[in-house]
Amino acid sequence: MPGTKYNCFDCHAPCCTLYERVEVSEEDCENLAVYFNLSVEDFKRRYTTMIGDERCLRRKPDNLLDGHTCILLDKSTRLCGAHLARPYVCRVWPPKHTRGRCPYYDVLQFERRHQGEGVLLNIKLSLRDE
Repeated sequence: MPGTKYNCFDCHAPCCTLYERVEVSEEDCENLAVYFNLSVEDFKRRYTTMIGDERCLRRKPDNLLDGHTCILLDKSTRLCGAHLARPYVCRVWPPKHTRGRCPYYDVLQFERRHQGEGVLLNIKLSLRDE
């Protein structure tokens, strides 16, 4: 994608794993239902769950990152299994304030450059107002 400074094909999908809640709108559900050739209700029942008043994508076990990941992640390719119909929140990644950089990809590249050097990463994720 023009203006980006990351390569999803060279990553292990931490964005799909670290976010425990991937909210989907009604429009997202409709697009994904068409993509999977399901009714909207069937899509919601199979692929989503309610967390409070938010409809979110379900999660599935993921051994690579020792936890759970988005139900749409193809664990063999580490790519979105519904990329063409992915939810809005995924389509607008990365956030504007990163100016085309994916923070997860940057950390991964740093880690790869320093493997075997005794470097221990201590990463703190936090939300902030822009």
